[in-house]
Amino acid sequence: VNSGDEPGLRELGGTYDAMDVRACGISHVDVPVPDWCGGTPDAGAIAAALAEYRRAREDHTAVLVHCKGGFGRSVVLACCCLIDRHDVAGRSLLGWARVARPGAITTAQQERFLCSLGGRADLDRYLSMHISGCSVA
Repeated sequence: VNSGDEPGLRELGGTYDAMDVRACGISHVDVPVPDWCGGTPDAGAIAAALAEYRRAREDHTAVLVHCKGGFGRSVVLACCCLIDRHDVAGRSLLGWARVARPGAITTAQQERFLCSLGGRADLDRYLSMHISGCSVA
């Protein structure tokens, strides 16, 4: 979810080589989401992550969603994938994510976004409203 030149990433050891991840049978796509005070992925980033997630499901490959810290942006995207797959409410996933990954969802903006999604229809509606000329099935 981060870009290779994101501030602070180099100090944490840098990014990883996509080929190393793919060699382990894990799907990989770069979906840069700026880390501006715990940013929320925009519709384009969510659509890109969902497209890769759906491809990985069809190919029966593993999916790893991560960002620099692994608590905010990546958890929001992972929750969007779960909403897409299981048609579950974002508010329910918020509680689950915080139990599974204490400290997850790091800003009020991320929390409000997840709580605004009542299920797959809301996610699809959000994407269709924010991506012109794109329709999510």
